[in-house]
Amino acid sequence: MSRPLLLLILILLPVAQGLAQTRWTAEFNVGLPWSVPSPVWIAQKGEPGLTVQARWSAQAFELPLNWMWRIGRWNGNRGWEFETIHHKMVMINRPEEIQWFGITHGFNTLTINRAWESGHWVIRAGAGGVLAHPESTIRHQAFNEQSGLFNLGYYLTGPLLLGSVARPVRLFRFLQLNLEGTFTAGYAKVPIAGGTARTIAVAFHLHAGIGVAVGGKSDE
Repeated sequence: MSRPLLLLILILLPVAQGLAQTRWTAEFNVGLPWSVPSPVWIAQKGEPGLTVQARWSAQAFELPLNWMWRIGRWNGNRGWEFETIHHKMVMINRPEEIQWFGITHGFNTLTINRAWESGHWVIRAGAGGVLAHPESTIRHQAFNEQSGLFNLGYYLTGPLLLGSVARPVRLFRFLQLNLEGTFTAGYAKVPIAGGTARTIAVAFHLHAGIGVAVGGKSDE
């Protein structure tokens, strides 16, 4: 065997081994979330500042449902993922100045996750941001939802951190059931009519759904 050919084999062998271990995953889950009570600070032009210690409803059984999906690329027992959670927050203890306040077409989290498999469990840590769709009527001034990105009412609002623990259960060769607990903590500053509202959003989510895994040890 010639030296150039041997050198080429030595270079390509680790690459081929890496490709053989690469696994791609995709999952879709529905969720049952709970938002921790948190302060909302409201600043509105010509009006005094307003602070509310808000309690939140996630409207978990009302459409659109709370959901989560993600895709991932794994090498061995470690992976990189993109994940988004569609979460809803509706203030339920509104004072008389607030006729309506919610982020109900999505307090949407967008994160890049680092994930690790440990035995039958998957542990994740992620960071990213929030794409929010605010809806509000404050002091009888309704916010115009035909604004924001593409005039669809969506705004990039602030940073977010995520942590989760999952227990995947293999159903068939490529298909698995996913059971997961997730913690999210973020900051959001959203527009209202004539001003802004700020809040710290902390939530716990229970997720269940299905996923597929192709390649690597999932095909063994």
